[in-house]
Amino acid sequence: MSLTEPNSAAEVQLVAYAPGHAAEVAALTRAWLEQYVYVEPADLAFLRDPYAYVVAPGGRLFVALLRGAVVGTVSLCVTAVPGQYELAKLAVAENHRGLGLGQRLVRHCVEQAGTLGATTLVLYTTPKLAAAHRLYQACGFAEVPMDTQPYKAADLKMELHLSNPVIQPIRIRPATVADAALLAEMGRQTFDATFGRHFTAADMEHYLAEKFNQAQIRREFEEPNARFLLAYAAGRLAGYAKLRTVEQPPELAGRQHIELQRIYVLNEFQGQRVGKALLEAAIDLARQLAFEVIWLGVWQHNQKATAFYQRAGFRRFGEHIFRLGTTETLDYLLRLDLR
Repeated sequence: MSLTEPNSAAEVQLVAYAPGHAAEVAALTRAWLEQYVYVEPADLAFLRDPYAYVVAPGGRLFVALLRGAVVGTVSLCVTAVPGQYELAKLAVAENHRGLGLGQRLVRHCVEQAGTLGATTLVLYTTPKLAAAHRLYQACGFAEVPMDTQPYKAADLKMELHLSNPVIQPIRIRPATVADAALLAEMGRQTFDATFGRHFTAADMEHYLAEKFNQAQIRREFEEPNARFLLAYAAGRLAGYAKLRTVEQPPELAGRQHIELQRIYVLNEFQGQRVGKALLEAAIDLARQLAFEVIWLGVWQHNQKATAFYQRAGFRRFGEHIFRLGTTETLDYLLRLDLR
């Protein structure tokens, strides 16, 4: 199958930018600018270092990957207005246009903006780019008066308000040791709610007391590459994720890998995409830390969780025994290759 066949669009993955994408992102963006407008001084800083221009100040940069090659890109850039981000540098490779990738990239940005706590997205374009104008309108953007003109080639400003109740902003932030009490209590609640009925009361109480106390959580911050992420939905604490590099599955020998040890979501926030936001944030973080593989263990009977991870691209590669008190259970090991 050639890369230009229409059904190749189904194989495209939208992922967070990693340093290894720099050259392809810059080349793709430059090619788009030179074809449709021109490269301005304001574009040069991005082309020199996309990470420094977009991600380092607090924005997000996404790429569309097809069999390892960058075929699209888009950015969410921080602006001087609180709660506002600029959707910028949208570009799709010429031989992959017309497959809906531009719309996928824009809608992905809109969804991810909620995890940043954004209330408004703006963009700058020109009516001369009729296809792009129609795309932005289809994604909910509306024309607004121009207040500034950051790009000479852009004479039209469009805006999208994220106040639609269907779009529930989910904010992700790194946790610190000071959050140990929150993490311990949430871990205790969610683990008991999910698994409590499958173990004896005595075994479960002992496990919860041992694993989810403040002192234990503080010690976990000292584990190799330990990272905790907290999720807030509508301003309320909703869940957390934890990554680490403690376990060494033999199947991953020779690969730089990190374990997604936990994703816990409180019951009242189930079904509100909190788990999806945490998973995407964990994958993005693993990429930024230059790991090749992210992996996890999931209980063999937890079919809902297994399907959730498989939809995100994880595939089974092994299994291990999980012991809780007097009970042994089997966990499936799932992996996602990041490069």
